[in-house]
Amino acid sequence: MTGGLSEGLKPPRDDIRGGASMSCKHVEHELDAYLDLELDAAASKAVRDHLGECAACRRQAAEREALGRLVRAAPHYQVPARLREKVLALVKRSGSVSAV
Repeated sequence: MTGGLSEGLKPPRDDIRGGASMSCKHVEHELDAYLDLELDAAASKAVRDHLGECAACRRQAAEREALGRLVRAAPHYQVPARLREKVLALVKRSGSVSAV
C-alpha cells in the first residue's frame, strides 16, 4: 500500500483531516494497513479516531492483532533441500515462476 486510503473507497477529505468520522466500511478496508503501520499520518489518525469511537471496529482490530501475534509466534520450518532443488529445477526449465 502506498499510504493513505485506497482508491475507490476514499472518503471526502474532511474525513481524513478530522471532520466527519470515517465509516466502519473504510476502517475495515484500511485496518490491516493501519495495524502494519503502512498508512500515512492523516489516514492513521482517521482510523485511530474511529477506533476510539466504535466498539465493533475496536474488537475487529483486537482480533486481527491477536491473529498477528499467533502467526508471528508460529514455528518456522526450513524447506528440505531436496524440495528446494526440485522447485528451482522446475523454475529454471520453465523460465517462469508461474509454472511452479
